[in-house]
Amino acid sequence: MIACPNCGASNQPDSRFCENCGADLRSLSAPPSEPSAPEPVDQPTTPPPSFVPPPGDTRAPWELPPTAPDWRMSSLPGEPPPPRGRRTWLWILLGLIGAIIICCCAFTVWASTAGEHTVERWATQINDYLTEESGTREAK
Repeated sequence: MIACPNCGASNQPDSRFCENCGADLRSLSAPPSEPSAPEPVDQPTTPPPSFVPPPGDTRAPWELPPTAPDWRMSSLPGEPPPPRGRRTWLWILLGLIGAIIICCCAFTVWASTAGEHTVERWATQINDYLTEESGTREAK
């Protein structure tokens, strides 16, 4: 664990920024440590208090300045799952298949009713044209 030289919070060894204050851990240098005076042996140690009073600052956590002791940088939210791909190509394919089926059904109904005479007329016109073409080719 690495202690932040700015706020003293402990961070992961590979962290670049402090999780508490956001300070750049690579660019900040540790403050010079002051030599600590040895504790006298005759003083009894007092146990920690059982009640800790609430902080003096009653503002909402997001309104606290970064220098406040109760301020802590929040973790980043997890990434949302990737959006489900729309299957546009599938809808296009289904639409084309549906259009082809509708066209085939419509042509079948038309050919069985009024289309009989039209198809016969087209066949006659094609035969007449081909006969004329073959006659002009033989004459040349």
